[in-house]
Amino acid sequence: MAKLVAPAPRFNHEEWTRSNLTKYANAEVERQAAERLVDESKRLDDETRGRQDRTQADVKKKLQQRLDDIRFWKKELDDKLEGLTREIDSLLSFKNRVEK
Repeated sequence: MAKLVAPAPRFNHEEWTRSNLTKYANAEVERQAAERLVDESKRLDDETRGRQDRTQADVKKKLQQRLDDIRFWKKELDDKLEGLTREIDSLLSFKNRVEK
C-alpha cells in the first residue's frame, strides 16, 4: 500500500527558483495576451457600435424619405379624387338641368 502513494519530489532551492521564475514569466505572457484580447474586443465593440449607429441613421433617413413620398402622393391622389368628385357632381347637375 505504501508503494501506491509516492512522496512529492524534492527540489533544491535553485530548481524551485528557476521553476518559479518560469511560471511567473508564463503568467505574465498570458496576462499580456489577455489584455490585448480585451483591448481588441473593446475596439471591435466600438467599431461595431459605430457601424450600427451609422446604418440605423441611414435607415431612419431613408424611411423618413419614403414616408414623405407616400404622404405627398396620398395628398396628390386625394386632391385628384376631390377634383374628380366635384367634376362628377358638376356633370350630374348639368345633366339634370339638361334633362328638364
